Amino acid sequence: MADYHLEASWNPVEGSAGHLTLTLFNLSPEPLSGFSLAYRSPTRIADAHVCDGASLTRQVASFHEFLPPQGLRIPAGGRWRFTVDGLADEPKHRTDGIRSAWLTLGDGRRVAVGFGDLMPRPGWRCGAAAAAAGQGRTTLCAVALGTVARAEGGRSACHPLCR
Repeated sequence: MADYHLEASWNPVEGSAGHLTLTLFNLSPEPLSGFSLAYRSPTRIADAHVCDGASLTRQVASFHEFLPPQGLRIPAGGRWRFTVDGLADEPKHRTDGIRSAWLTLGDGRRVAVGFGDLMPRPGWRCGAAAAAAGQGRTTLCAVALGTVARAEGGRSACHPLCR
């Protein structure tokens, strides 16, 4: 098991491609400071974006590198969470999240970071599917952008992020 784990969740935002929340967990027995976080993802950050709790220092295609706020120290068992508003494209699948991730430590070493699928923010449901829930009617899934789907129990059957 990796000493660090990166979680990414997506939230739709009307009029934009959405909002990412990234959380780095320090699973190691030592505090973490003086590092940068890099990852590769097909869900790219737009040129016009706003980061809260981090700074995007480099981006080339699917490569993204962030710096934490100056002086940030993540204790053993702690976490660092930051958000990004302004994505180049809306993710379509769970696999549109992190594909690889690593930390570059203050001494230049690179350390692998574990990761999982892109998740919708906790409690989020596809708006179109939620509206059709219990009515047994076919609707358009707001996430799948035009994919016809049947709402099942308030969740869309059409899109992995909605399930």
